Amino acid sequence: MDRDKRLKAGIGLLVLLAIAAGGWYWSQRPTKQERFWEPTPDEQAIMNKAQKAYKAFEMVPFEELVDLESVEAIFQLGAIQEPQPATRQIPAAISPEQIKHAKAQLRTVMAQFVHYRLLDPDLDRYIAWRHGRGDVVKPKGEIYLLAEDYESLFNEPMPLNMSSEQVFRRFYEHMESIQDKANTPIAISEDPDAQFFHMWWEHPHIGPAFVTVDNALGNDFWIGNRSAGSGTWIWGALDDHKFYLSTNPVLKAMAGVIVQYADGDRYPLVLNLHWDPNSAQWMIDGISAANVDIMEVQRLMF
Repeated sequence: MDRDKRLKAGIGLLVLLAIAAGGWYWSQRPTKQERFWEPTPDEQAIMNKAQKAYKAFEMVPFEELVDLESVEAIFQLGAIQEPQPATRQIPAAISPEQIKHAKAQLRTVMAQFVHYRLLDPDLDRYIAWRHGRGDVVKPKGEIYLLAEDYESLFNEPMPLNMSSEQVFRRFYEHMESIQDKANTPIAISEDPDAQFFHMWWEHPHIGPAFVTVDNALGNDFWIGNRSAGSGTWIWGALDDHKFYLSTNPVLKAMAGVIVQYADGDRYPLVLNLHWDPNSAQWMIDGISAANVDIMEVQRLMF
């Protein structure tokens, strides 16, 4: 009888241990979000190959880029991919001379963004640069779930009399204060192959064009299968819905550079832009980073 009791007790203990082990395993499983963001084997292979290529480039520390002119000098060497030839379906909407001007401005806006947003920590100077371009902070109603996000972050309702710029400043300063310092950008590459400028025509009623990158690194390295991005809080004052209702083709562009972060990670930072023929300058639509850990990549407010 005692033997039967000991046997039952032993079996019971094994069952309890199995349940405990199963519970621990269940608690350690990836969350739905982690499984969603986990790269596929093919994506991981592209990321590994791209990261190896990024690490081969010489970098220029931000400490050596003492002013805007020194940043502009870096972006004079990278080749610019011309827009595709005009067709009857998607004709050129601006003249060859205007396209030449747009090419020059593409280098300029990239250098200015790197200088005022990445190198210079002064928010006032960044906002002054955007205002100087004619840009304005989006109306509060144009920013998705703004009131909900405000209350979630600051544990209080967003004041009704708070201006769009005041809201932007508060979010910006908060995000900067909680940003992991390991994700701080510290250098960019001046190698022409580590820079990326691409222009193309796109018709607003035909749909987005497939962008083929004519660059030493190619699509996998600049666009990749794994990317993260952010939309801008600030847009052109003339950049309203009428622009996108136009039947004219839009000149679009991407401008990128390999950036190094404090933890040693490197990946391309790419601006997405469109040309505003009224102000004759590039409007910044968004920013993206390719071949990155999407759960850890820096989210830039801009």
